[in-house]
Amino acid sequence: MPTPTATATPLEMTDAGDRAIIAGDYDRAIEIFQNALANTTDTTVTDKSNLGIGQAYYEQSNYAPALTALRLAAASADTTIAARANYFLAQSYISLERYDEPFNLLWPILHCAPA
Repeated sequence: MPTPTATATPLEMTDAGDRAIIAGDYDRAIEIFQNALANTTDTTVTDKSNLGIGQAYYEQSNYAPALTALRLAAASADTTIAARANYFLAQSYISLERYDEPFNLLWPILHCAPA
């Protein structure tokens, strides 16, 4: 009789997705993050999954779905996730030669910076 294997939690899935990105297996990463999204309502998992999906698509130079996922992640209450998402958003816009868009992402920060 085979030994039952534990099913990964959605949060554990996001860690596996991150490892797939590091390994350069972007299709697998997208699949893992999409599975995590489908199995949770937890905002941490949702935000991490959207960031991972966006980053994987960015690495594939597939910018339309990258932008969609990264915009969702950029709205995260977790400032680390939001910052990483905004970085990849800006890089995606630059790759698309939409140079005004990264500026618009940074303007609120630059405008509020002390002189």
